[in-house]
Amino acid sequence: MASDPPAIPPAGHSADGYLLDGETAHRQPVRLFLKPENLGYQTRDGAETIWNFSSIDWELSQIGPAQTRIARIGDENAWIVTADPAFASAIKIARRQWRARHGHHLLPDAKSALYISAISIFVLMTLWFGWPLIADHLASHVPASVRDRLGAAAYGEYLHDNPICHTPAGDRALSAMQARLSSGNDFLQNVKIVVSDSKMVNALTLPDNRVIISRGLLAKAQSGDEIAGIMAHELGHVIHNHVMRTVLGSGMASLLVASMGDGQSASGMANVFVGNAYSQKYESEADQTGLQILQAAKISPDALGAFFARLQKAKGSSRLMTYFSDHPPPADRMAMIATFHVENPTPVLTQDQWSALQTICGPNPPPKAESGD
Repeated sequence: MASDPPAIPPAGHSADGYLLDGETAHRQPVRLFLKPENLGYQTRDGAETIWNFSSIDWELSQIGPAQTRIARIGDENAWIVTADPAFASAIKIARRQWRARHGHHLLPDAKSALYISAISIFVLMTLWFGWPLIADHLASHVPASVRDRLGAAAYGEYLHDNPICHTPAGDRALSAMQARLSSGNDFLQNVKIVVSDSKMVNALTLPDNRVIISRGLLAKAQSGDEIAGIMAHELGHVIHNHVMRTVLGSGMASLLVASMGDGQSASGMANVFVGNAYSQKYESEADQTGLQILQAAKISPDALGAFFARLQKAKGSSRLMTYFSDHPPPADRMAMIATFHVENPTPVLTQDQWSALQTICGPNPPPKAESGD
């Protein structure tokens, strides 16, 4: 009779790491440790927190030699992170033996088989009907749970280098802007909008309908209405499901499988979405829908037109143009804006609210002239 697996060899193994709570940019140093049924960490003041293996989101977590990131079920924004390769190996052994003791060892293989079958069917349909047509059709049928895991994995990885900014006044201003843009639309009200402490001039949308605005973009804008126009454009991408349509249509369907694995194959996922380029058709759709959002919210699109006018003056060599390089030409977008009329518009934010939002990541350096480098 075979004996039970021995007490996990790495039980008691420990490593240095840090905790990201998803609410602040602070990385709290912790000491990680393993036990047969759980993973725990101890803060510098001696307080211990235990995460039972049953509460760990193994599909979202990423375990690898360079970095290990552990998440809990229902708390996608909190992560335990360590760069200790020995601890990563210990977690893998602990997880396998825990699954064997509790009868979970067949679950990952079953899920893998299911998704491999789905991808195989997808490839056969593509060969028969054509890739773009099938991708557009399938994108609307990707389960919300899959989109959420794909988005959460990318978001967790993005947070490693780009913490989310929070101040009470800045958060209130961001909420006020979203409330105006959603204008009673429950779907848009549920979109999660955050500001990242990234100097890159960028705004991006993740598969779980999360919109990220960068500190760099806020620094380049001159009013809340300009940011509202850019945010409305990103919400247009959300409404049209452009992220998933692009993922499937550009041959990145393997990301769906990666998002359901143990996280090792999902490494680098954030970079995919940061550098994701939509087609001109999708960008034009997002522009049109974004202007309709502004119209419904009684926000003048003129500020967005002024932003595009600065883009046109900046020309292609400017850093300001990097984010917009795959968008329609500024002149075309300004012409579209001219066709939209908003009666009795009001600013989306007060001056105090705009100042709070623009400095949500801290004071911005004095603006520099565009050098074209």
